Amino acid sequence: MNGRYDSGDRMRSTGVTRRRPRVLIIDDDERLRDVLSLVLADDCEVTLAASGPEAFEHLASDACFDVIVCDLSMPRMGGAQIHAALCEEDPEMAARMVIVTGGAYSAASEEFLRRSDCPQVTKPFTPNELMGAIHEILLRRGPCPLRRAG
Repeated sequence: MNGRYDSGDRMRSTGVTRRRPRVLIIDDDERLRDVLSLVLADDCEVTLAASGPEAFEHLASDACFDVIVCDLSMPRMGGAQIHAALCEEDPEMAARMVIVTGGAYSAASEEFLRRSDCPQVTKPFTPNELMGAIHEILLRRGPCPLRRAG
């Protein structure tokens, strides 16, 4: 074993999903988005968004994501605001969020992290930590039910 998290075998053995999980990555840092995409590419179908509004465009276009990996601190609309909007518009998607934190955040962000049920990964994190958080969502929520265009 090369030390890499083998989510495919683990997911198959638990019967969580038969298809590659669809993951939406929301982060304003292009380099981090690219790295996360590369880390997840073997195990997941990845869609990238540079902002909350771009993420909502993806979510509105009949996309169903099994997991949303979202940075907590972004300009204009951070992870807490995205989560709050999803709780109102689509609570099922809000329950599928993994929050990525940098460790330094406001009192409001601390409160969100404390009350939120979202798995969290703190930078710097390993691929195993990220895949573990994704796997936690898949075990809790299962694959996203397919949606019809509406």
